[in-house]
Amino acid sequence: MGFKPSIRDHVFMSGLYFGIVSAVLVFVLPLRVSPSDDLAVFPKRVMTMHGLTGRDEESQSWSHWADLTCKNYKVAAQDVFRADTAHMEEAIAEERLDGISQPCSSLHGCRDHTAVRCYWYGAMASEQMWTMVYHGVGLVFYIAAIGGLVAQVNLRIAVMMALFGCAIQLLANLHWALVSDGLQNAIRTQSFWPYADLTHGFMAACGVNVLQILVACSGVTLSKHTGKGIGKGEESEPLKSDTL
Repeated sequence: MGFKPSIRDHVFMSGLYFGIVSAVLVFVLPLRVSPSDDLAVFPKRVMTMHGLTGRDEESQSWSHWADLTCKNYKVAAQDVFRADTAHMEEAIAEERLDGISQPCSSLHGCRDHTAVRCYWYGAMASEQMWTMVYHGVGLVFYIAAIGGLVAQVNLRIAVMMALFGCAIQLLANLHWALVSDGLQNAIRTQSFWPYADLTHGFMAACGVNVLQILVACSGVTLSKHTGKGIGKGEESEPLKSDTL
């Protein structure tokens, strides 16, 4: 007999749509926003999965910020590490001339701050890729769970795979929030940086994942006869021996 899904089967399979919605939300909506600070002349910052806005409030990718910052740091570090220029940099750092800005390579604090940004921008660029991978893996697990349901294999394994896929997607979102929090806290120890709070869009994505987990848990109500559209507790077909 072919697979005839019941209402409970449809509820369980709808978890895949929740997973897709969560992935779309985190990759489309702003995830962190910091307000502008007029006193410090600090613009509004918007963080997305793909990048961060600059002073012109134009969004650039995390890779762009990483390449730009790391390039400046490498130039500054190479200038200082050369024996023939180290003394010159120290002499420049001690001078204070009106109208002439000090180069970053001559200021120890500036070099350290650039190194911090270089590391964390690179971490955010990597986090974008891994979040995408984890969401994909989570969806694959849920698809496999639906396949197990249709094939009428051990339903405990199918439910376990579905819950595992849901957990992967939820933890991917939370890990991005953790890494972006580390980025801000590291920068805020050395410079003024208004904290960017998590947006309602990010919370909605996590909320959808929680609903997905609840939907996956509904799979425990399915019976071995779910292929006939009969759920646990529903009246099943009588055996032939009962009709004799």
